[in-house]
Amino acid sequence: MSDERWGEFQEETPKAWAQALYTESSTQKARLGSIRRLNDGREFVYVQQAANIGSGLLCQAAVADVANLGNLAVTANANVGDRQISFTLGASNLANVQNEFAEGWIHDSTINGSDWTAYKVKGHAAIAANANGTFDLFDKIRANLTTSSKVTITKNKCKKVIVAPTTLTGAIIGVTVMPMTANYYGWIQKKGECAVAINGTANDGDGLVAEGGVAGYAGPSTANDLSMLIGTCMVNNADNGAALVDLDI
Repeated sequence: MSDERWGEFQEETPKAWAQALYTESSTQKARLGSIRRLNDGREFVYVQQAANIGSGLLCQAAVADVANLGNLAVTANANVGDRQISFTLGASNLANVQNEFAEGWIHDSTINGSDWTAYKVKGHAAIAANANGTFDLFDKIRANLTTSSKVTITKNKCKKVIVAPTTLTGAIIGVTVMPMTANYYGWIQKKGECAVAINGTANDGDGLVAEGGVAGYAGPSTANDLSMLIGTCMVNNADNGAALVDLDI
C-alpha cells in the first residue's frame, strides 16, 4: 500500500511544463537543454532526437561539422554591445534552413586571438552554402570582432542527438526513458535511478562508462576510461541486459 503522506513524485521546483515527462512531440515545446528535476533526485533534459530510438540507450550530441562550420571569416565588425555576428558560411549541407542553429553557439575561434568568447544564437535567416549570413544573439558582444576574426558555429548539443556510437564523437547527453521518433522532442534522463542497457557484466557498485562496445550501451569501467563515466551500477546484471544505474551525466 502506498504512503499517502508523500503523494506522487513531483518537480523539485514546480513548473508548468508544456510537455509531459514521458511523452514525445513533433513540435518543440521547451528550450533545448531545459532541465527538469524531480524531488527524488532524478533529472531530465529536453532534446530532439535525430532518428528512431528505443528506451534505455545512451545519447550523445550530433557530430560537429568542423570542416564547414569552423573558423569562418567574419564579414563585418561586431562591437561590444552589438547582438549580431556576420560571417561567410562554409559548404555545409545543413546551411540553407532558417534557425537551424537557433539555441546553438557561435564563438570567437581566431588563431592567436586574445579575447575568445562564446555567444548563444537567437535566430537567423536561411543561409546558403558558401554564402554570407548573420546570426542574431541572445547575448551582447563582450569583446570586439573584426573582419580579421574567425568564428565557429555549433548546434545546441541537445538538437538532433544520436545514439552514442561505440567510439564517442560528441558529449554524452543522457539516456532515453521511452522509445522516441526521429525528429521528435522529449525528455531523456541524466541523473538518478534509470534502466540502462549494459554490454558486459556489471557488478553492484561498478562505475559505468559510455563506450560499452555496442552503440547506445554502457559498459563496466577500466582504469583507462574514467573520463567517460556516466554513473554507478546499483543492481548486478547479466551481459546485454539492462542494469539499474545511478546516473550522473
